[in-house]
Amino acid sequence: MEELYYQEKRDWAVKKSGLVCLNGAFRHCNGGLNHHASMIAASVNLQISRELSMKATIITEHGLHSIFLNVDEGTTAAELEAMYNRNAIKVKEFEQLKNFIKSRNTFGFERAEFAYIERFQTYRNKIVHFNYNFSPAELSTMEDDIIHLLVHILGVFINDSRLLDIEDRKFMQEYIDETEYRTLMKNEKYVRALQNFIYKEDDTPCLCPICNNHTLLSSKKCLGCLLNLGVDDAFRFIECAYCRKEMVVYDTLNMEANFNQMRGLSLNCEEDTVVYLCSVCGLVYNMEGVGQCCTPDGCIHEV
Repeated sequence: MEELYYQEKRDWAVKKSGLVCLNGAFRHCNGGLNHHASMIAASVNLQISRELSMKATIITEHGLHSIFLNVDEGTTAAELEAMYNRNAIKVKEFEQLKNFIKSRNTFGFERAEFAYIERFQTYRNKIVHFNYNFSPAELSTMEDDIIHLLVHILGVFINDSRLLDIEDRKFMQEYIDETEYRTLMKNEKYVRALQNFIYKEDDTPCLCPICNNHTLLSSKKCLGCLLNLGVDDAFRFIECAYCRKEMVVYDTLNMEANFNQMRGLSLNCEEDTVVYLCSVCGLVYNMEGVGQCCTPDGCIHEV
């Protein structure tokens, strides 16, 4: 139990630092990647955030010891803390982490994803070490690749089941600059990359009723406004009679004040409906659904 607590503590520390650097990458991307200083700053922040996101995933999937060179699975939390305080822990280099992920397919990456990572390493080395002047065509390609990596790194953090729960929302609000992220969401390339990510990793992007973008995952987490509608008391979901997805959202807080009936909207197919809460049995029904259901005229469960 102590080892698990220690691992989660270090895991959160890695995620926190990763989000800080990701936030920096957002800011410098918004500043314009055609400026050399912004390009360097965005690349450095993105590289660090990407490495930390890899470490966070490796810790979650394979244990804290997997990111170290001189720590094995049997090392206790007390021994790790002592090594940490002596600055004696040796962390694996990025290339070693990348090969670890390749060998175990931790991210489920295909060859194309590793090509993005390796191409970005080339960009970063040219910018930081050789002061390389990119052509307009190279700048455009690099911007696309940076946006692609931004989306995938954010996806790693968002897909952690503990992030975006109610108690952790402050965590996201503290480390993701809302103003910078809203600005980034005005970038058509970024929004398109988000939607492509959802198509590939999840399902068809759904409409978010908060930010009005088609960036909602089937898990009810939105990559557009970084909220999790699935844990918000104001929202509940029921199956849609048309697309059969449990994506009809309705307002629970005003249900009783509205005679136990509310308009509902499928965030998947965007068909609207009427949702009814039976005051007798407490069950909620899509009134346009198939089969028997309670109505204002009576409860089907009442004898």
